[in-house]
Amino acid sequence: GILVRMLQMVERQEFADSKVREAMQKETGAGMDVSSAKMRCWYALVIESLTEYIDVKFEMLCASLCDQAPIDVTVLIGEHGKIVDDIVKVKDLAEPCFPPAYRIFEFFVE
Repeated sequence: GILVRMLQMVERQEFADSKVREAMQKETGAGMDVSSAKMRCWYALVIESLTEYIDVKFEMLCASLCDQAPIDVTVLIGEHGKIVDDIVKVKDLAEPCFPPAYRIFEFFVE
């Protein structure tokens, strides 16, 4: 519920940001005073936070495996299983909460 409400707020703010962008592109400003308008770009912040989360999680996995020499295949398979579990969670739990335009499952898989 909280994730859905947060994403709804992000979408509303993105809509407001798009209106400010449109007004800035028009000479007349469409009757809006855009000089004090602040674009928040929350969508970019969401994507940045998710990218950072994925990077940190992957770095932690690599660091834990690189410390072992030689790499234990059973540990490698176990870590692979954790990644698959995370991807399944994204598909089953997170994807329904995100707007389709976010393509969140593809984002995580990439």
